[in-house]
Amino acid sequence: KSLRYRGEYWQSTWGVIREHPLLGVGSGNFREHYLAFKLPRSSEEITDPHNLFLDVWTSGGATALLGSIGVCLAVAIALTRPRPPAGDGPPS
Repeated sequence: KSLRYRGEYWQSTWGVIREHPLLGVGSGNFREHYLAFKLPRSSEEITDPHNLFLDVWTSGGATALLGSIGVCLAVAIALTRPRPPAGDGPPS
């Protein structure tokens, strides 16, 4: 049931994204814009899309989304990169 509700939230969130794809609606303004796209069968008037990446996209636009994805990728690369054994660094 929870996944069905989230699906409804996300479906309505796409309406907000389509209307404000590049710059988003600004932090804290999601609910105001979401209500225009809320599905009639949805029982709640939510304040965020219940998804990290959709939340970033609706708040800050595509630029913020790309920045967030870039940070996630940079961290993933840094964490998976092999590290040289201790003592094999440059001489001090």
